[in-house]
Amino acid sequence: MATLPDLFQIGFTADMENRLDKIEEGDIQWTEMLKEFYGQFSTWLDSAKHADAPDTEKAENLIALFSSFKNWEKPEKRNKRTYDDKKFFDSVSKKFATDKKISGKQWQALLMMAVKYAGQLPTLKSVAAKHAFTEELEAAIKGRAESEARKEATAVTEESRQKYDRIFNMCSAIKWNAPEKKGPRVYDDEKFFKSLKQQAEGGKELSEKQIGALKNMISKYKEQITDKDTLAEFTGASASSDDAEGGASDSAGAAAVPSAEVTALLAQLESVETWGEPVKKGKRVYDDKSFYESLKRQHEGGRVLSDKQLAALKKLASKYAAKEE
Repeated sequence: MATLPDLFQIGFTADMENRLDKIEEGDIQWTEMLKEFYGQFSTWLDSAKHADAPDTEKAENLIALFSSFKNWEKPEKRNKRTYDDKKFFDSVSKKFATDKKISGKQWQALLMMAVKYAGQLPTLKSVAAKHAFTEELEAAIKGRAESEARKEATAVTEESRQKYDRIFNMCSAIKWNAPEKKGPRVYDDEKFFKSLKQQAEGGKELSEKQIGALKNMISKYKEQITDKDTLAEFTGASASSDDAEGGASDSAGAAAVPSAEVTALLAQLESVETWGEPVKKGKRVYDDKSFYESLKRQHEGGRVLSDKQLAALKKLASKYAAKEE
């Protein structure tokens, strides 16, 4: 079955071909054709925009529930956007009053907002039942519950919040390198750092992958960091520094103790003479030798391998140990 965009494309193509033929034959003027076609195009565009919109009765009665509502929550800023429930409702209400239409996206947003304020809307379910949108309301209730569960699962704990505060404060005096372009990508340490800080301060935990990337990046700037204890705790390797008299620093500035397990695994792989050929899977290229060399440099530079890197190193060592046997 053809979708609305498909039908639009078919109608557009056929109509344009017919009109272009008539222009060529001199039956109609170009400007006349454009004027008429634009009017039809506007109608088609409006139909596409409201293809999944609710019927007028549903929208009217859900909007009416909020008509005298006053207990709106204060606007909430998340990252660069500000979410203002009252402002959104006023905008949708004004549009509906003008043309008796709202888009499907606006309808879904209104339903989610109704669920949010359900405790203050005692007639919500009865209105939904009376005007046949109970099923849509139940879907919105389920969607909000799932969203809240995800939010709670990724929320920053008090312990993590304190840890993040120390890490971000530790980096406050860093003079970041200028953005660097490698191939099609641009690597901007300062921008990346600020995005992670914004995420954590917004109440969302950093992922294991983000933590690993942050550790590696901060290690590049360890010479600029004065909080050696936090540096050592977070990255496993602190910056070298001199004490007030110019001598070697104490244990807080010493290099991290190398992992005996990692040292042994790297030594085992050092004897490999014939590495497997790089393998391309999708957009990525898996190169055992390059991977081994990158971990070796990281280890020799005093940086601790992540759990994921260690697991991959063990797997690599087993692979080549089996080949030697």
